[in-house]
Amino acid sequence: MKKIKIMKDYEKKYDLLFVRWSKNKYHSSVECENGLLIDLDKKGNVIGFELDGVKQFCSHKTSKENIHQAKKDETSNDSHLGTRSKSEEDIKLV
Repeated sequence: MKKIKIMKDYEKKYDLLFVRWSKNKYHSSVECENGLLIDLDKKGNVIGFELDGVKQFCSHKTSKENIHQAKKDETSNDSHLGTRSKSEEDIKLV
């Protein structure tokens, strides 16, 4: 099994979620329905996605919990990307 790192960023001010699993350089995006953008590298490989309007996909309670967790993650990391919170997780591909 191959492990990859997942980078998650949430920008509260704009209610945007960024998820990325590749270190390949961003080249372009494909716009899908409901505020979903698929991020591609120069070769057309999917390297992540952006979701605009995250709160519409979560219950009110869940959104508040996620925002609270994002704030905790932001304060526990040494480096930041603008106002976004930053965290990484290891996942296993099957």
